[in-house]
Amino acid sequence: MTTPPTTAGNFLSSEHWVHTQDPSGRELFILSGTCILNPPLQGPQDGSRWHRGQGAFEIPLRGLPTGQGLVVEQWAPTVLLGSIQNEHTAVDAGWAVDDFDLLRSAEAVSAVEVVFDWAVGDTDGYLMRITYQVTVLGHYGDLPIIQ
Repeated sequence: MTTPPTTAGNFLSSEHWVHTQDPSGRELFILSGTCILNPPLQGPQDGSRWHRGQGAFEIPLRGLPTGQGLVVEQWAPTVLLGSIQNEHTAVDAGWAVDDFDLLRSAEAVSAVEVVFDWAVGDTDGYLMRITYQVTVLGHYGDLPIIQ
């Protein structure tokens, strides 16, 4: 069973960042923290071995100049299990972050959106939180005007 991608009510509960420049003058952001998955991602309810899906969350880029965003040129995301739960006896239980990436735009952005593939392998198992570290490198550009 697979669940389609959603940002749902996912929110950052711990957020840390460093902003500096590389020797070429490009902007370098190192972002890390914890994301609470809301609602928690639950194991299969249809008798299958795994319940798989895709989740997403946004991380704001702090300290951008007014009206400016970051045009991301390079990125290196990592997403890991942060918190799991099992309500009863764990039988053949399993939890995973199978893959992760950034949704990229050619335009300047004020936040980066992280997507991740997940799996839970027990009917009463839950994936509650994930942790992340995302490094992005780019240059400032005007934020798009939304009309």
